Amino acid sequence: MAQGWPFQLLELQSALERLASEIDLTARIPLNPHKIAAAAPLGELPSTEATENGIAGDDGRQFRKKLAKAAAIRFFEEKCRPIVLEIYGKAAEVLGGAIHDRKKAEEQAFEIFAKTYHDDDNADFYKPSPGLIRMMSRRRMLLDGEIPHTSPPSLRSALSGIVDF
Repeated sequence: MAQGWPFQLLELQSALERLASEIDLTARIPLNPHKIAAAAPLGELPSTEATENGIAGDDGRQFRKKLAKAAAIRFFEEKCRPIVLEIYGKAAEVLGGAIHDRKKAEEQAFEIFAKTYHDDDNADFYKPSPGLIRMMSRRRMLLDGEIPHTSPPSLRSALSGIVDF
């Protein structure tokens, strides 16, 4: 990996986390006048923003949530996706070598097992282990650029198992 990636990934992930916290904050906006008044300091009127949120009601809250989600998705698609796909390509190369080595080892073990227990009976054929099949499946996903969908988008979940944050 390039030297700049770890810092760049952390910066991108922190931006995504800020957008995710904005989405989370929309769910906490009080709309009930009594709750808005209870949140204000005693003896003072609620802030203009709290009042406007209450007046906007649930439609305003949903709009803010959709707006934050759209911003997060756009940020992920434009800034994060190219880096994720580059990392996926490099991980697929490494995984390809590991798959080749493991397949070779499994075939050798199968041949030894077949000679020992089957008296050269050619009825049995080598079948890849479930672990090897999972590795091949993961490599195919990496090569195809299949980024797991999360809402809101997260660089941490897109690179889980590949990059340690």
